[in-house]
Amino acid sequence: MKTAAIIVTFNRLEKLKKTLSCYDRIRGGIDYLIIVNNHSTDGTEDFLNEWAGDKTRYNKVVVNLEDNLGGSGGFYYGCKKALEFPVDWILLADDDAYPDKRLLIEFREYLSDNNTDSISAVCSSVYRIDDSIDYGHRKILKYHFGIRPQLIPSCQSDYNKPFFEIDLFSYVGVFFKVETLRKAGLCIPDLFIYYDDMEHSLRIGKTGHIVCVPSMKFVHDDGYGIVKSQNGIIMSWRDYYDIRNKIYVFLKHKPTVGMFWTLSRLCMCYIKFPFNLRCQKLYLTAICHGVKGHLGKHPTYKPGFVIEK
Repeated sequence: MKTAAIIVTFNRLEKLKKTLSCYDRIRGGIDYLIIVNNHSTDGTEDFLNEWAGDKTRYNKVVVNLEDNLGGSGGFYYGCKKALEFPVDWILLADDDAYPDKRLLIEFREYLSDNNTDSISAVCSSVYRIDDSIDYGHRKILKYHFGIRPQLIPSCQSDYNKPFFEIDLFSYVGVFFKVETLRKAGLCIPDLFIYYDDMEHSLRIGKTGHIVCVPSMKFVHDDGYGIVKSQNGIIMSWRDYYDIRNKIYVFLKHKPTVGMFWTLSRLCMCYIKFPFNLRCQKLYLTAICHGVKGHLGKHPTYKPGFVIEK
């Protein structure tokens, strides 16, 4: 069994260095490590050029993109590159996701102990930096009254099992069977960030089961919520993609749910921000673009844009 791992990075060189050191310590080892550099401006490209020249037990591949295409664009081109190599499984993770040294041992044990013919993807558990499980990375999707989506996070009882089935995953610690990716396709690169993994989950799930194996572990060093609170930000560029992409995904996969979600976001726009015209404009633009399928990176709502109190 051969495995390629893909890491997408953008302007987080110190975290990337820590992540790479974790991959170096993985027992059993991977065969290819592909780094997709999303046009970083913090010295990442120079570092990766030097890193790629150092000999290791795995093959190193660096993909330098000419623009920041977000997580979805990065994972798309990373997977496209990985499919050029003779591998059986492809692992996806962010540059702030640190794999446990026993990750591949646990993964191989799961494969050897179970019939995986009907399995399309195998997910790790995801821990926060305080060593608590982040249940929101693995979810079940249900529809209340057939129209209201419920994204139900995994719970502690799930993690007491050897493995459990899910509907939705984040891209933190997901192993894709190569034949599944060839059949279901790669993620949609123009989503930029958010719900690219959800949309991909819905397609992947049609080709086979998706499971989470708790003994496979990643630590995710994600502090955006804390930063947002500390800086007094009401909305940011992230909210645009969150609203737009969720509407787009539901309209694509379950139109009645998408229509309900679109109407609810319209109402929420004026309930949350009755007097803030800038927030209303962001909300309404995101809704309009989600309905029309106008994807890609928005010229205004791009990384760095914020609306403060």
